[in-house]
Amino acid sequence: MIEALLTWQSRIRQALDAAPLTLNELEYVAAVIRAEQPIDLGLQHDDRTHASAIAASLGVQRSSASTMLKKLMDKGLIERLTCQYDSRAHHILSTEAGREAYRKSIELIDQALQDELDSVLTPADSQALQALLANAYILS
Repeated sequence: MIEALLTWQSRIRQALDAAPLTLNELEYVAAVIRAEQPIDLGLQHDDRTHASAIAASLGVQRSSASTMLKKLMDKGLIERLTCQYDSRAHHILSTEAGREAYRKSIELIDQALQDELDSVLTPADSQALQALLANAYILS
């Protein structure tokens, strides 16, 4: 299984060579987009898009996240807004350009992985694996 994962990792890196985002940028933009997904918190303040929450979701130090978030802001992929409840905090939100770069990068990766699966699996096995992976993602 490790060999398959290493092959997939290699295909992902190759796909990202043509993508608008690097792997690291993709991880950050994905974390921002996930944090933006609406959930019902009632009247409670939603701090999931705070820079510190983005860093925590990625398991990185706030200083490292700050550097990457600044880079993504400079590229116009995300924007930073001051939190109305805590002026020391900032909400990090994706821009249309960021969402488009994310979509394009994901499409390229998906196609590369699909091509790899098609080269080693029957169509039925490929569909079964995709269903299993989708279920594993939903459960995680």
